[in-house]
Amino acid sequence: MCCKELLLNSYRVSRENFSVFQPILRDQSDVKAFRGAAQKGGDIIFTYEPGWTA
Repeated sequence: MCCKELLLNSYRVSRENFSVFQPILRDQSDVKAFRGAAQKGGDIIFTYEPGWTA
């Protein structure tokens, strides 16, 4: 059985789950391609935008 690739435009991380998410994000080889936008209440919406940083 083959799995289809899952593509997301964005991913919302709650304030409560950020401490679990942060080490996973930090270990990514392309960590600088992720942008986080803070929301009211402490959630963060992450988007993957390769090339947005130098």
